[in-house]
Amino acid sequence: MMKHNIYLSILFFVFSTNIHAFEIRTEYSEPPNACYSGCTEYMSTTLDLFQKAEGLQLTPAVYSGECRHLSSFYNPETTHYAVMMIDQHPDQSRMYFSTIFSFFAPENEFSGWNLETSRQEMSPYWLEHGNLKKSETSPTQRVVVNYESGDPAYHYFMRQDPVTKEVYYITFAGIETISFCRLQPN
Repeated sequence: MMKHNIYLSILFFVFSTNIHAFEIRTEYSEPPNACYSGCTEYMSTTLDLFQKAEGLQLTPAVYSGECRHLSSFYNPETTHYAVMMIDQHPDQSRMYFSTIFSFFAPENEFSGWNLETSRQEMSPYWLEHGNLKKSETSPTQRVVVNYESGDPAYHYFMRQDPVTKEVYYITFAGIETISFCRLQPN
């Protein structure tokens, strides 16, 4: 009987891993089931605010604030911080996105960043890989960063409250981490 349970456990692990790997290969228009393994109150509220918010204003701006991570690596109650910049590409062809996460910082070290600081501090990587895409079915703006294989490594989803200008920012990092962030205009 024990051998049977071990084989069933192995089969379940292989099957569930393959399904999850298939899921992350899809380019989602919306965050797919972000609370599938249970969210904290902060995460659930952030997801609710995200779903009620409107589209992201595509004007050069910097936002920063608190994030919590649903992950086997981080305590879901621990506050981390992120900064996000929306800017005009230097060739004027499009708007692009860039971001930095700060883990275990005692406070939001990004709160004083403006566009000039952000342009200096953000990696030039984002000029090529931070292409904002509008969802065809909702107000969500998203960015997909792929591995060299072409499979998605990160999905970034953003919406904004039209009154407070707060950005609700949900990130899927591989198959291990989902970030829930509330970013204020700097």
